[in-house]
Amino acid sequence: MMAWQVTKPGPLTTRPLRPVTRPVPEPGPGEVLIAVSVCAVCRTDLHLVEGDLPPRRPVAPLLCAGIIGYRALRRALLPPAGRLGIYGFGASAHLTAQVALAEGATVHVLTRSAQARRLALDLGAASAGSAYDRPPEPLDAAILFAPVGELVPVALEALDAGGTLAIAGIHLTDVPPLNYQRHLFRERTLRSVTANTRTDGQEFLDFAGRHRLVVVTTPYPLTAADQALGDLAADRVHGVAVLRVATDPSPDAVSPRG
Repeated sequence: MMAWQVTKPGPLTTRPLRPVTRPVPEPGPGEVLIAVSVCAVCRTDLHLVEGDLPPRRPVAPLLCAGIIGYRALRRALLPPAGRLGIYGFGASAHLTAQVALAEGATVHVLTRSAQARRLALDLGAASAGSAYDRPPEPLDAAILFAPVGELVPVALEALDAGGTLAIAGIHLTDVPPLNYQRHLFRERTLRSVTANTRTDGQEFLDFAGRHRLVVVTTPYPLTAADQALGDLAADRVHGVAVLRVATDPSPDAVSPRG
């Protein structure tokens, strides 16, 4: 079977991701062999390929985008009918926004991609601005999906008194110095998100079963996994990048939109 392998992590320009052929694994006692039709490409994959994360670290769990976004939403402590700011609007964020909207929140999206801003408004966001813009009203909570440390003080300053900023990524560029009065005073809170729990997965899948989430995808053949990562790094992916592994995917698979 075809697979992709990283032998030496590095910038995408050095082509660290190479196609290889591997034997089909044989399941052992108590194991099953699963045929994969499509596989999502997570920004975590990009960080692993480029060496931002240790390659042996257990990351990118099943349904990473949806469940880790759900975890970040809960870590942000958004009150009922609260005002949520979302910084960055890719695979995880566009699903998380739909959860918050379904629960009655007002959602403001801040992202550098004009295409992502249009998607946010289509999904029901109250506003969509550039990443460094100030939202039209103070926020009760915010989630930072973009792996950009410079946005931490921007998001903190947008919080109302008692608001919480949750950083959803497992990789983040350096955070600049914070000003206590502007960024943390009035009991504003900064929280990280390391991983999800089984409960998060169960709750999110139950929610997804009760609500019709719009999953926007950009499909690629398995042979173009390196292109998918390159497009992800360059913000050319609309929604979730997915690799089509099987040539005849199940008719029950989620249909892409976008």
